[in-house]
Amino acid sequence: MNATFRWPAILAGLLVSIVATLGLRPVIETDRVSGQRAALSAYTVERASGRNTLFEEAAQTQAAASALFLSQFNTLPDAEVRRIFEDRFPVYDGATRRSRDEDFDGRRLESGHLVYGIGAFLSGVDYTLADQRTVVSAYLTVSHMGPGASGLFDNIYFNDDQDRLVMFAPERDDRLEFYRRTAPPDFGFSRHPFVEIALPAANPSGRLACTALTDLLYREAERQMTIGCHLPVRQAGRHIGAFGMTLDVKAYLADTVTDPSGRDAMVISRAGDVVAHPALFTGDVITEADVARIRESLQLERLSAAITANGRSEGVIEDPTRAGYAAFVKLEAPGWFLVVREPHAAGGAASWIQALLFGLVAGLLVFFQLCLLPQRRVRTPEPIRPPDGETA
Repeated sequence: MNATFRWPAILAGLLVSIVATLGLRPVIETDRVSGQRAALSAYTVERASGRNTLFEEAAQTQAAASALFLSQFNTLPDAEVRRIFEDRFPVYDGATRRSRDEDFDGRRLESGHLVYGIGAFLSGVDYTLADQRTVVSAYLTVSHMGPGASGLFDNIYFNDDQDRLVMFAPERDDRLEFYRRTAPPDFGFSRHPFVEIALPAANPSGRLACTALTDLLYREAERQMTIGCHLPVRQAGRHIGAFGMTLDVKAYLADTVTDPSGRDAMVISRAGDVVAHPALFTGDVITEADVARIRESLQLERLSAAITANGRSEGVIEDPTRAGYAAFVKLEAPGWFLVVREPHAAGGAASWIQALLFGLVAGLLVFFQLCLLPQRRVRTPEPIRPPDGETA
């Protein structure tokens, strides 16, 4: 190859390399970003699947309790209602009725059924037959349903908006003595979030609803925070009360947000309240101060607003609080979101290098192809010679 031909081939190869590099780099970067987003989304969906199962089991357990309650409520003879009510809920302090100690410690009925782990607080002492029927039906239901559900949940209870509560919780550290004995006569919880979320005004569809982190009633002085899930009990359009469960966040959600991959995982409410985050589990109890600090430091209100504005039950968005992505999956029963965040992968330089390599290969191919083309020799025309004997 002569020098005259080599330079056009070099220039053509160089031009192809530049065009290929500039054209391929956005494609490679888009593919890299799509891969990161897809991997993050799949990872988050997988982690959410187990939590959705947990809340589905809670909903099924409470639905079974509701069905048993209504069966008792509609079939118990009046005389039986009066007998059980007066026998099991005596006047305690002149202002309330409480359950008997033996219903927590354990007693066996003539039928052979073992009643244990029960504690109750009933505001007031004068009850109509209809109210007695509600309390007795709740008592019979939790005494039967509680032991059966204890393999999954350590408590189940019935409450209404008249400050009446009947609970099965045999493992509760205070042995339910707060409700059975130490709660003051004027103790009330009708305005507590776990009651309000079950009322028709807040829950017209009558579905399972869960609070964000809220304080335990019997540990109000310590302000220990837990979550509560409640299913309304209604008949013929009338709201009777709700069955609920108190769930310890550490026991039920710690593994969901403890992320071995190093990503930042959390469960948040639609309002931007933190439900579970590794930073919550550094102390023995979760306090309101912990919740407020984490909500502020993670800017959860902005994150929740961005997820809600997306309008989907799962997806990946640009993290509005830092450079990175936030994958989310809605936990259907409580209406919360599992969110997993990670920073943008450091791939800008890598995509340029990859595109440059492709460009160089393309440029070399063009260069060698041009080199292999047959080269025409430029022939200089011979001068016209006059015939012999003639002169020009």
